[in-house]
This record gives sequence, structure tokens and C-alpha cells, in this order.
Amino acid sequence: MVRRLVHASEPEVPIPPTENREDQRFDPAWAHIIRFLNPLYPVDFMIVKVKVITNAKLEKLEEIGENELKIHLKERAEKGKANKALIDFLADHFDIPSSQVKILSGQTSNEKLLEILA
Repeated sequence: MVRRLVHASEPEVPIPPTENREDQRFDPAWAHIIRFLNPLYPVDFMIVKVKVITNAKLEKLEEIGENELKIHLKERAEKGKANKALIDFLADHFDIPSSQVKILSGQTSNEKLLEILA
């Protein structure tokens, strides 16, 4: 069953059902709905899907597709060290404060969904 959200100025937008945990993960394709649901949300942001490779020899960023990145980090995945290194790496790459990079999902996974504010 697909529920629909209707607004006078917007076309009908299907909202995916949330029947199991896989369905509850945020899909970057739905990022435009955030602006529609909350007009106070900052306009300049992006949602990025990231695959993190930890314990790498070199730190580097590879673009896999649109809004998808593969990031190699030297830090090990222990006690949130890799998450902190990921936030610092992206903040440095985009030249923004680290407070503007937030992990939306995937805290304990190597596949993460990040929000980057401009």
C-alpha cells in the first residue's frame, strides 16, 4: 500500500510503506520531500549515500554515482573513530565546519546516509 501526500502546488508524491527495517532506511531520492514537509529546513543541503572502507593505506574519495560516494579512511572502525574521521574528512573536503555533516543512518554499518549542509 502506498500512501500519498498531496499539496496544492505539488504533484502527488508517493510515500514508501514502512513494513520492515529495510523499508525504514532513508532513500536519497526522497530528499525533496523533506523541503516540502518542513519549509524551515535549510535549502542548501544534500543527502549522500556513502560506502566507507576503513583501515585503508590512503584516505581518498571516489564518486560512484549521483549522490553516492566511496570513502577510504585510515582510521579503524572502533568506538566511533571511523565515524568521527568520516565527518572530519568530508568537512575538510567540502570546506565546511564538521557540525554541518551529520550521519542520518548507518552508525554501525559501512554503508551510511549523510546529510551535508552548505
